[in-house]
Amino acid sequence: MRIEFRQLRSFLAVAEEKSFRRAAERIFLTQPALSQQISALEQALEVKLFEREARGVRLTPAGEAFRDGASRTLRALDEACVAARSAAGLADRKLTLGYTEYLNLPFVAPAIRALLAEFPSLRFERLEVASPRQLEALPSHGIDLGIGYLRGEPPESLDFTPLVSGRWLIVLPQEHPLAQQDSVSVAALRGERIVLFARLINPQLHDAVLGLMRAHGLEPNLIETTQTSAGPRLVREGLGLFWVMSYVLGPVPEGLVARPLALPADTQITIGALSRKGEASLPAQRLLTLLKEQARAAYRDRG
Repeated sequence: MRIEFRQLRSFLAVAEEKSFRRAAERIFLTQPALSQQISALEQALEVKLFEREARGVRLTPAGEAFRDGASRTLRALDEACVAARSAAGLADRKLTLGYTEYLNLPFVAPAIRALLAEFPSLRFERLEVASPRQLEALPSHGIDLGIGYLRGEPPESLDFTPLVSGRWLIVLPQEHPLAQQDSVSVAALRGERIVLFARLINPQLHDAVLGLMRAHGLEPNLIETTQTSAGPRLVREGLGLFWVMSYVLGPVPEGLVARPLALPADTQITIGALSRKGEASLPAQRLLTLLKEQARAAYRDRG
């Protein structure tokens, strides 16, 4: 039986909030990610921990029995960490990164590895935090850096460092008639089912894409996904055409092609790092530098 400490933290958040939505907001997770953690915990324990009700959730008798022990375990772990670092003469140093895994950016993992090599005692945490919610999590110190899409100017208390820009592509089977074109107009997609990132990943950007489709005469018929890798697979299965940003896609699988959508230059999207203005944390400053370096290297190597 394998139980992770993050599952215990998620369990206690739901138990205290009596709501998956409120618990997810509190610990800066998406609801699907939180639900997956609770499901994995229930599978490991082979018991049901929560009952869903009209106004939220309540603990089952098994959940009630598990709650006190889980709370004691996490409290003991936190106390042990503080004691160990205090005995070693180390100040408690932690860095939390907010990131949406759907972005699938190739430079994030190398930057994190380089950071941890330089700061081996750093407590590093990587949370699934959608771009709009990073604007709330940074001022409250829920996260220390965020990576995502920013619409408009950042708040005065935050800085935005561009990392990579891209354009919209459509991924389709190589035998599709539109695959023979150098670029594809949005209007040409009428009658096609479109695979698009789920709205929960970034509601603002999702709504902007739908507005872009409608402005070009396309009433969207969507299949939504939270996983980048699912997009090409759904295309190969004949379930739709994948509308995706170029920096997210990566190598196009065999049998498929990616064509630029014929859209104005101002529809390009820039992904960057969000940080608190005047951020004093040395690990946060260093990670920001590494992200910029690794982003330049990653997209230079792609040509």
